Amino acid sequence: MADSLPSIGDLEVVSAPGFRDARGVLFPLEVQNIVPFSIMRLFWITDVPAGTRRGAHAHKAASQFYICCKGKVDVEVWDGKDRANFVLNTGETIHIPPMLFSTEFFSAPDNVLLVASDRLYDKDDYLHTPDAYMKYLAELHHHRLCP
Repeated sequence: MADSLPSIGDLEVVSAPGFRDARGVLFPLEVQNIVPFSIMRLFWITDVPAGTRRGAHAHKAASQFYICCKGKVDVEVWDGKDRANFVLNTGETIHIPPMLFSTEFFSAPDNVLLVASDRLYDKDDYLHTPDAYMKYLAELHHHRLCP
């Protein structure tokens, strides 16, 4: 386990290069140059009613890389102390390391968010509530202080 947990200050929205011509826009992603881990799982989220949230959990171990493929997705991230909001427009990405609580808000049903993860699905990796998240954070801090 790393010496310190990730925080809001570690996050940055990165724009993927888009190439537009008369046929549309091409967004190539050279995965090894942009995603900071080996991808084990991909999924996408779409057809979410406008104003609906998804996510609202943290992962104990999984890293995720969000790619807004269409529209706009607002990402709220909390590190147990600070909160920040990040707006992902089409072609923008953000890496969400483990132990950050994130919630995604969709402004329109045709928005598409692609998510890459460094782990396969594991229900035990999820911290679904703020209380569970804070309890697990406290346990981690305790274990770091008590060898």
